[in-house]
Amino acid sequence: MKTFFVTALCSFLLASCSLERDMVKATEIPAAVTDRFTSLHPTTGKAEWETEEDGSYEAEYKVEGREYSDTYSAAGDLLETEQELKKNDLPAAVLATLARDFAGHEIEEAARITYPDGRIVYEAELEGKDDAKFDALFTEDGTLVERVPLTEADRD
Repeated sequence: MKTFFVTALCSFLLASCSLERDMVKATEIPAAVTDRFTSLHPTTGKAEWETEEDGSYEAEYKVEGREYSDTYSAAGDLLETEQELKKNDLPAAVLATLARDFAGHEIEEAARITYPDGRIVYEAELEGKDDAKFDALFTEDGTLVERVPLTEADRD
């Protein structure tokens, strides 16, 4: 009975996670999206694609060993580019704000997000003592822009 319960719970969790983000083949992505990705990254090669809850498409890829992701609208418009960072690569002002305002939180992941209009924000995925995870977004000067709770799908 215990095995049945655990199997059922795992199946439910997998199904619920797949509702928000689904891995898809490049052939299932609109041509406008793949054409735009190829025009921006002609030498990148293979990308892994996901559909997002809002209908956008995310391409995950590597350049010189660094992980990146681009998010595109269904029409092929670039919405943002996210570059994975090491925790210590966050700007000093962001690290200072994290130490002051988020003491007791662990930085799980860090990234630099660039928008097509040139705006840049820094993202720190944080986990608190209560195991609650959220993204904290900052400007380069350490100003907190937004705190975004993470869903189970976002945590993967």
